[in-house]
Amino acid sequence: MTFDNVLCWNYTVAGTVATQRCPAYINGFTDENYATRICNSNGSWAPRPGHINLTFGWTNYSECKVYLEAPWFVKEHMHRWRIIYNVGYSLSLACLTVAIAILSCFRKLRCHRNRIHLHLFVSFAVRASMCLIRDNATVLGVAFQSDFDKTLNGNLFFIPGVSHWKCKFLYLVFYYSLLANYAWVTDEGIYLYCILFRHADEVNEYLIVYEVLGWVLPLVYLMPWALMRYFTENYYCWNTHSERSMWFLHAFMLGSILINTYFFVRISALIIAKLSQENRSQLWYLLRLAKSMLILISLFGMQYLILLAMPDHILSDSAIIAKSYMEHIFNSFQGFVISLIFCFLNKEVQSEIGKAWSRYKERNRTYFRPSTQTSITSNIPRERNSLLISHHNTKGSNLNGHLVMDTGRPCESYASYHVDVQGEQAPLAEPEIFENSSSISEAESTAIIANDQRSMLSLEQGNSTIVAID
Repeated sequence: MTFDNVLCWNYTVAGTVATQRCPAYINGFTDENYATRICNSNGSWAPRPGHINLTFGWTNYSECKVYLEAPWFVKEHMHRWRIIYNVGYSLSLACLTVAIAILSCFRKLRCHRNRIHLHLFVSFAVRASMCLIRDNATVLGVAFQSDFDKTLNGNLFFIPGVSHWKCKFLYLVFYYSLLANYAWVTDEGIYLYCILFRHADEVNEYLIVYEVLGWVLPLVYLMPWALMRYFTENYYCWNTHSERSMWFLHAFMLGSILINTYFFVRISALIIAKLSQENRSQLWYLLRLAKSMLILISLFGMQYLILLAMPDHILSDSAIIAKSYMEHIFNSFQGFVISLIFCFLNKEVQSEIGKAWSRYKERNRTYFRPSTQTSITSNIPRERNSLLISHHNTKGSNLNGHLVMDTGRPCESYASYHVDVQGEQAPLAEPEIFENSSSISEAESTAIIANDQRSMLSLEQGNSTIVAID
């Protein structure tokens, strides 16, 4: 007798085909049809076509599978839905990556609030990545190509009796990214609620608790579900669910949505009360309220509550189509909206980016500014160089220079050199020499070139030239 991990097969006469009714305990199988197994003329089981398996052979379960026809609106709109969530998740992932880089690179943005924002961005980025992998690296978003086989008429069927560990692991990571994202949205709500209704210093002391709730809790919650699937519902890629398995996952998401709804109501009431105290016009009040509500709805994911209130079995086909479009748009573009609100439109972030851009332009302008003089660099402290240059100010020259520097490099970054007329570099003399150089006559000193409100002083003595720049 041979066991193929699904059915037991008795000894069969060589050169015949053994048949058994399909197992009804396999999800998606019907016991009205038959599974077949070929016994070769030499008494061995025939392997699957195109494969070499001389021991166990292969069982054809293609007739056991029940092929359910998708509703007409799914066939008609599926390609549009795929375009929407691929564009949405790709845009979200790109913007979230930039937002993560911004909050990580700028030191002045590294505060407790932005640290939680950073974790939220990472959770949305991981979720977007897993959604893109699931929908583009698998066949029809179900399983990998190696998990399927084809019937004689070209229909795909899931190969039974194989572990399919790759696609199961993929969906396990996908469910973790989904739960972690819900957890971090809740963490943002908890932090915002505590900031508004409790003492901020007390909240900032427990940031490690937010990180544990955001990353560790979903993992701990998912482990019992994975064990339950492995021992009781270990079929397909764990992407089809019994009612028990489905509600185990949905309970976490539903709990997160309910907690966020509570925060949304409390914070909204506080905002309305504060705005009503302002002696402003009705238009100003409505605009500020709309802006605040948009931020809170995007942050807390209130669209999920609306979608949960509309189960498919009570909706018409047109309503299901509209709901599906809403769901795909909200889910895929939420990461983009979050990065827009909490990073790119944040005045603090814009200020830091503006400062960095100004510094970059200043360095480039200094580096590429044409100069007919031979220049030097200096790491002499700013205050001392200011005294040195002022000490050598010439008659009729208005010099506001602050340090001796190379016209093309940041002043604090390089060592000091003087350059002789032959172009050879040598270490610059000690500052004391400049302090004692007041014996240079006015005739020997000439002020030249005022460009972009910058003054240059050329002091010529012997074969050496020193340039001072504001």
